[in-house]
Amino acid sequence: MSTSLVAAIKHAAGTIERHREVVCLALSTEREEMRYSARKFSDKGLHSAANERRELEGRAISALAGVERRAHLMSLWMESHWETLLRAAVSREATDLALSETGRKWIEAHGDDTEAPAYKVTAWQLSQAIAHAAQLAEVKAALTAVRDAMNNSGRKAANPSQV
Repeated sequence: MSTSLVAAIKHAAGTIERHREVVCLALSTEREEMRYSARKFSDKGLHSAANERRELEGRAISALAGVERRAHLMSLWMESHWETLLRAAVSREATDLALSETGRKWIEAHGDDTEAPAYKVTAWQLSQAIAHAAQLAEVKAALTAVRDAMNNSGRKAANPSQV
């Protein structure tokens, strides 16, 4: 294993450990989305696509268990789960950015009564979405570095468009 790959994996493991709660949220969302998608494909008779989504759901469950339990061999574990983590981080970051935009628009339209409970809840949701998106951007950058290091070292890595 090249030194750049080892350094990228250690950096990504540290980043995920620092932002563990947000990563768990992203993996939980990924798991539920894949479960729902598998059910929809199965209902339509598209069993191959449903099986693929079930496999992705299983990977999300496995990654979530590792992050929740703080896998002791995080570097070794990271080598096999980085794709699932990156997919979940990208998806959840997009969701949080969309939520923050919706929150901003609502606050601009209804910002005259700052003491209203709806305003306070929306402002809190906006701040959380912005914070989560920033943390997930850090995680995404670290995992992208792992992907790039794997590609440079000749190890099998997915195409950037697949992750």
